[in-house]
Amino acid sequence: MLKQGSLAESPQPAASRPHLVGSVAVDGETTTSRMDGNPRRATALADLGIGSLLLTAAGLVSGRLVLFRRRRWLTAPAVVTGVERLKHGDEVRWRIRFAYFDRNGQAQESADQVPQGSWKPGDSCVAVYRPEQPDLATLQSAPVQSA
Repeated sequence: MLKQGSLAESPQPAASRPHLVGSVAVDGETTTSRMDGNPRRATALADLGIGSLLLTAAGLVSGRLVLFRRRRWLTAPAVVTGVERLKHGDEVRWRIRFAYFDRNGQAQESADQVPQGSWKPGDSCVAVYRPEQPDLATLQSAPVQSA
């Protein structure tokens, strides 16, 4: 008689008990497909290298990957062509017009506002501009050259 809540033990035949078996041949195969016996590191590294090469090529072609950055700002010697006094409320500023040649040899003219009135037509200065917008420049004073 069984007590309530207890499990009855029944003897199992030896054939139905689980036991460990060595390698099993399936459909006549004698080798295993385990990774230990068949490492694929060389293939994985080759795939990784090819993938990296394709990704780099795609970045270069699309322009999102740049190996050598262009200069963001270019400078050119310039000359002041005009000075105009501007008054905004109590503040006095000067609009300096200047001319220069861009890197393609095209004559450009631009203007900048400065707080000091020390500029006069004919003064040497430096124009600073972006390569894609050579007609829009800002003004810097020319470096002093020793005689």
